[in-house]
Amino acid sequence: METEKRNTLINNSTLFIGCMFIGLGLGFIFNAVTAGVLIGMGVGFIARSVYNHKVYNQKSDQS
Repeated sequence: METEKRNTLINNSTLFIGCMFIGLGLGFIFNAVTAGVLIGMGVGFIARSVYNHKVYNQKSDQS
């Protein structure tokens, strides 16, 4: 149980940070770094929320 919780946390943070860096890279390309980071963070929060929702729904279906 504890390993599953740790893996979920690792996946959450990896998903968020990945989105943030993609936003940062796009910000550099389009010369709008601040906007890129903020958009990346927003997408990261949304993606993390969707991921959590799917993971917890799968766990409740298995129980």
